[in-house]
Amino acid sequence: MIYLHLIVRSYHHSGGYFKVTEKQMLMKRNIFIMALFTIALIHGRESITLSSAENFCKSLKLKTWHGTHSNDGPFCFGRGTPVTMADGSSKPIEKIIPGDRILSVNTAELSVEEDIVERADSAMHNNFVKIIFDDLTVNINTDDHPYYVKGKGWCSVNPELTFRKYKMHVGSLKPGDDCYKVLNGRIINVKISTIQLVPGRQPGFSIIKLKKNGSFFAGAKLVSVEEPEIKSKK
Repeated sequence: MIYLHLIVRSYHHSGGYFKVTEKQMLMKRNIFIMALFTIALIHGRESITLSSAENFCKSLKLKTWHGTHSNDGPFCFGRGTPVTMADGSSKPIEKIIPGDRILSVNTAELSVEEDIVERADSAMHNNFVKIIFDDLTVNINTDDHPYYVKGKGWCSVNPELTFRKYKMHVGSLKPGDDCYKVLNGRIINVKISTIQLVPGRQPGFSIIKLKKNGSFFAGAKLVSVEEPEIKSKK
C-alpha cells in the first residue's frame, strides 16, 4: 500500500487538479495505470483490466482537467472571447462559471434578456475558424458553433457537424450574412466579411446551458448555447 500512497499523493498535488497539456495528461494517466498493474501483481492478482483501473481512479475521486477531450466536446470559442454580462460589462469566456448573470436573447421576440449560466465547459479542438466582421471585430470559434443570422436563423460554418454532434438543424454560415450584435443593450446587425480556417489544436470554452434562453453574446455576437431551447433553423 505504500506504493499506492505515493501515487495518490502525487496525483493530489495542487488540491487534486493539474492543468497540463493533453500529452502530459495521457502520460500521467498511463503511468498511473501501469502502477495499478504493478500493485495488482504485488497483491497476487494476475491481471487488472483497464476499466477496473479507471474505476479505481474514480473511487479515489482523482480530478482531471475536463479540457482534454477532442472535437467530440462542445462547440467552443477561443480563450479570451468576451461574453456580455447582464450589467453590460464583459468577461472572458474561460472565466464564466455557473451562476454568472449574462445577457441572452429570446429569439422568438428578438428581445434582450438577463439570464443565468447553469453550465459551462471546455474542450480541445482542431476545427477552429476565424470570423471577421465588417465592424473589424473578430471571433474565433469551432466551425460547428451556430450564429443567429437575419433571414436564415441558426447557421454554422459546418452545419453537417453541428447536426451530427448536437442534432441541431442549422443553415450554412457564409461571408455576407447579417448576424446580430448587442450594442448598449440594443440589437443591431453586423455583416460577416470573411471566414478563415485556423490551423492547429487549442482549448475552447463554451456555455452549455442557461436558465431561460438558448443564446448568449460572444464577442458581442448572438450565438447558441449547446443546449438551446430551439433545435431548428429558425
